[in-house]
Amino acid sequence: MKRIVILIVVAAVFAACSSPEKKAEVLLTEARSAVAESRYDDARTLVDSLRSAYPTAVEARREALKLENEFELADAKKCLEQTSEKLVSETERLDSMKTYFILEKDSKYQAVGYYVNPEQIGSKMHKTALRAQVNEEGQMVLVSIVHGKKLGHKRIRVSLPTGEMAETPRCFSFLTHAVVGYEEEASFKLGDDGGVIDFISNNSGTMTVTCIGDSGEYAFQLSPSDKFAVRHCYMLAKRFESVKALAQEKEKLSLKVRFYEKKMTL
Repeated sequence: MKRIVILIVVAAVFAACSSPEKKAEVLLTEARSAVAESRYDDARTLVDSLRSAYPTAVEARREALKLENEFELADAKKCLEQTSEKLVSETERLDSMKTYFILEKDSKYQAVGYYVNPEQIGSKMHKTALRAQVNEEGQMVLVSIVHGKKLGHKRIRVSLPTGEMAETPRCFSFLTHAVVGYEEEASFKLGDDGGVIDFISNNSGTMTVTCIGDSGEYAFQLSPSDKFAVRHCYMLAKRFESVKALAQEKEKLSLKVRFYEKKMTL
């Protein structure tokens, strides 16, 4: 509706005025009213119309430039305030969510620790399973663990009884030998996992995990606790992503505010 009103105003200017400077001044007055009412998109439209239609209205164009700096700064400050509030709120949600996880970190060897579900702490993972973890920077990793077998597996496939499935690309894997026996591990980062993490998180019911190796395959049922851990970590990783996106947006808006503040002093 406001756009229609602006178009009507522009049309009225053409009909009522003869001097380009006077016509431009009418648009400038409307733009100032829009700024006073915090209708910054309308102000942009009016200033753009002024520049396009009246290239010779020097004084009006000069005043329009000053007005543009004014409303761009005001708009940037408003958006910065809103984004800052969202960032605080989302950070609080993230911190609250972290309390449901255990942070596994050896300060002697690790610069970055991993948040894991309490049911999947390292001491409990000497079994064939899928382990989910999110590092302190927000990167989620899915680790497939095969206990007591040497497959050399570098891929996993997760499937439903209906035949729907998702499969990871090949990755690096390694074999360890401890008191508990042989254990193979292959790790897949969220985003480089072929959609397996999303598949597990957004499907219910029985799921079969198939570890695909150089010397064969091994399939097992994904336990309810492991499925919950994957979903829970996925939610945590998404919360990290949200906080990062807001922090980046806040930085961009801060730069924009500083740009227009400096521009107005010139």
